[in-house]
Formats: sequence, structure tokens, C-alpha cells
Amino acid sequence: NVRLTANIVYCRFFIAEHCGTLEPLIGVYDSSLSDAAESVLQSANTSVKHLLDQIGFAVCEFPDANSVRNCNTPDEYNKLCAYTIDCTEAK
Repeated sequence: NVRLTANIVYCRFFIAEHCGTLEPLIGVYDSSLSDAAESVLQSANTSVKHLLDQIGFAVCEFPDANSVRNCNTPDEYNKLCAYTIDCTEAK
């Protein structure tokens, strides 16, 4: 169940929202963003949130708690793979 919460005709940047929290690393960014991204990388505040505040974006909502999962280690990745058929073990 995914819901877009903006007028997609006029928006070139989409960010996932999972259970009320923005997930900026799960997104679709148009290549026209490169100059703004470079500017943020050269500034004192290099956070993705800072970039999003500058460019504006549409939200793609994932309200189901199991629709987006986080993993930070190969072990966590392998545990998540137990829930899928099409997964290669991390090394």
C-alpha cells in the first residue's frame, strides 16, 4: 500500500515516508538536483534533510510497518533475506 501525497505532475523529487518518518535515503531524485546537492556538500550543513528543505519534494507514503526495513550490517541483511526468495547473501 503506497500513497503519493503531492501533485506528481509538478514534482521531480520523491521521498519515502514510513510510519510518519521521512526516509530521505529512499527516494527518487532527478538529475537536475546535482547543482543543489553540490552546493549542500560544500556547505557546513551537509545533511540530506538540509538539501530537502531547499529543493522541496513529494512524499511517497509507506504506512505499513513491514513495507520498509532497515539493515546496517551483513548479518541484518541476511536475516532480512530470510523473508524474500530473491536475495543473495552478503559477504
